[in-house]
Amino acid sequence: MWRQLAGVVGTNVLGKAAALVAFTLVIRSLPQADYARYTLAYSAYGLLSGFAFIALNFAMVRAAARARVAAPDARPWAVYASYGVLQLLTFAACVGLALLLGGPLAAWAYGSPAHAPELQLGVLAAGGIVVSNYVLYILQADERFDAYNRQNAARHLLLLPLLGALWLLDTLAWRAVMAAFALSNLLPAFAYLIRPDNRRLLTLRDRDPALMRAALHGLGWMVAYFTCTSAVDYVGSALLARTAQAQLSAEAAAVALAEYGAAVRYFHVEILLLFSINAVLLPRFARAEGLAADARAFLRRWWAVLVPGYTLVALGLWLGEPLWVLANGEVYRSAYPYFAWMTLGAWAYLLFIPSLNALVRHGRYVALTACSALALGLNIALGLSVAAPYGAAGQAVLTAVCVPLIPALMTAVVWFTRERMDDAGSTPEAQAELA
Repeated sequence: MWRQLAGVVGTNVLGKAAALVAFTLVIRSLPQADYARYTLAYSAYGLLSGFAFIALNFAMVRAAARARVAAPDARPWAVYASYGVLQLLTFAACVGLALLLGGPLAAWAYGSPAHAPELQLGVLAAGGIVVSNYVLYILQADERFDAYNRQNAARHLLLLPLLGALWLLDTLAWRAVMAAFALSNLLPAFAYLIRPDNRRLLTLRDRDPALMRAALHGLGWMVAYFTCTSAVDYVGSALLARTAQAQLSAEAAAVALAEYGAAVRYFHVEILLLFSINAVLLPRFARAEGLAADARAFLRRWWAVLVPGYTLVALGLWLGEPLWVLANGEVYRSAYPYFAWMTLGAWAYLLFIPSLNALVRHGRYVALTACSALALGLNIALGLSVAAPYGAAGQAVLTAVCVPLIPALMTAVVWFTRERMDDAGSTPEAQAELA
């Protein structure tokens, strides 16, 4: 188990390191007006990638496990094909809506129908991550963790040479960047799907209508949870676009959105990297507490170890502005405070991750949805009111607060219901799901 867990963590860290280099290249290379458009496109990309698809993948892994109990020596082709069809139909519906109603949707989300191209390309590019995640969850269900690690690393590592080639050809623009995201996800996934032992997945011929209907039953709360969580992560760009356009000139609004977008891209990578830290620390804590620790004792011990790290994080941020400018350029110096606030928010997120893990492992999706919906509601309400006069700075602070607010609210649920921590998140399978 520990070798598998180390592999998952190692490829996550390697992949996110490559992603950091790639994002820095994009930030330094795109003009701010272009980077602002990329920020909006990426918000649509990120929101759609976490929509119903993660819930369907979670359910697919569980259905495959049940099928293997019934037929241990048979690969659950019907499960994979049925859930693949559901994801294909869901994505086709999203693409259809984006293409047919791009203007109205962009006006509603971003404050102007002129942003329809960003929304549409973001939705189309999300097809790459949808296919890639589908393959990863199949590998997880098959318990082929070496192949999982290779697939996960490939999609991250491929992004950098694709962007590098665009930069060398002097064709690095926001549309090309989104295309590179799609290709870096699609190519490794298709390389897996076209192998002789996997080609049945491409045809989806093993789909079972009864299994598809059963899959949709009881999936609502899980879909709602992942949708709200993704929205909290990515809604800040849309809120800032709406408020900045109403208060600033087009050029100033683009600068504000680009600065916020630069900070929030690093923030998202930090959150994912902290999941890798969590993957190493949480199993050790769980075993030290006897795998069934009282939640309050467990969390006190967790915080006793991690809270002092805030001092080091704060010191690093106090000294870190020159490195930020060196990496991203003088033009983004004013975005450094946004990055600093979001980094503190990311560290706060790590403090509360055990509660999120516990509720996910115990299937408490009503509580999970309530917490994420409350954080999303506060994010939207405050983003359109209190934070709006402060532009990118206000939205950066709001994002830094609302993202860790979700697991903080979950911690309140765990704390007052005395939820048992069990072995939540202590297996490579669980960590692969949560990452």
